[in-house]
Amino acid sequence: RVQIMQRFQAAGDLCLAIDLSEIGNQQVTIEQWYAGFAYSLVSGIPQISLKQMRDWWREHNFLAPVQRLAEFIEQVILDAVSDRIIVFIDELDSILSLSFPPDDFLILLRTLFNQRADKPKFQRITFVLLGVATPAQLIQDKQRTPFNIGRSIPLWL
Repeated sequence: RVQIMQRFQAAGDLCLAIDLSEIGNQQVTIEQWYAGFAYSLVSGIPQISLKQMRDWWREHNFLAPVQRLAEFIEQVILDAVSDRIIVFIDELDSILSLSFPPDDFLILLRTLFNQRADKPKFQRITFVLLGVATPAQLIQDKQRTPFNIGRSIPLWL
């Protein structure tokens, strides 16, 4: 991850690294988890202040957490940053221990990818998922298929 991030940064891309285990998974509510994810995103974006993030997040508390994150990414992050953004989400397997199903978060990532067809600004954001889990382990609702656009990369020593 570090070497790839350095290559992208050298090319002028904004790279963000989010360690999901830092957000927590045992005593965390769904609201806290999504706010923590948004906070982690903003922490690496100099164009957006943490105060701006908190104010926006509170003003939109009528939305479900997953929808709030989606709108935040579109309305705040993609409007503030004109460079390509690559978000490395590490310790993805930690979502398996959340007290709520992680399916909506994973579907959100797929939805953001699909938005590329309708809204060109979504072509500037890419999510890289890193962790020790297979797609089948991550998605609990087998009727939803967020991973048929990605590619699993098995690693052997």
